[in-house]
Amino acid sequence: MLDKHESTPELSLMLVGNIATNVLNQNVAKGQRKAIAKTFADALIASVED
Repeated sequence: MLDKHESTPELSLMLVGNIATNVLNQNVAKGQRKAIAKTFADALIASVED
């Protein structure tokens, strides 16, 4: 869908970030959200090529 509408990388990442935030806020206990978000962010950073 994003490719079909030729969205920018920035817009695509914003959308994915909003989805991840929604999943955390709606499905993860409040006390675990930041730890899971940090783990997710660390995994994302580790997977990005230099």
